[in-house]
Amino acid sequence: MSLNDLLNNAIKKLGKKHFFRDPNNNLNIIVELIYPNANRWRPLRIDWWRGKQVYLIGEDVDGNYIVRHCSGAVYYFDLNNKKSTEISNSVKDFLSKLTE
Repeated sequence: MSLNDLLNNAIKKLGKKHFFRDPNNNLNIIVELIYPNANRWRPLRIDWWRGKQVYLIGEDVDGNYIVRHCSGAVYYFDLNNKKSTEISNSVKDFLSKLTE
């Protein structure tokens, strides 16, 4: 299944499958929005983020960002605490771990 197929399936299921749990980092994320079409993801610029380029792929219910790092890993950006946490090693892995 292609990444765009996985994205479209995840978007369709957001009403049912929208939690991402990361026990390693003690995170329970309620995913509200996933941006479709990986070919159109755009670089995200945040004044406190330095280093490699990231692409916005989604948001949680609190407005925090879920991004794909240029390495392929997925990070969760807590905008209030200005903290980024790696939550998955790929977008496909992240999408496959969404649960009810």
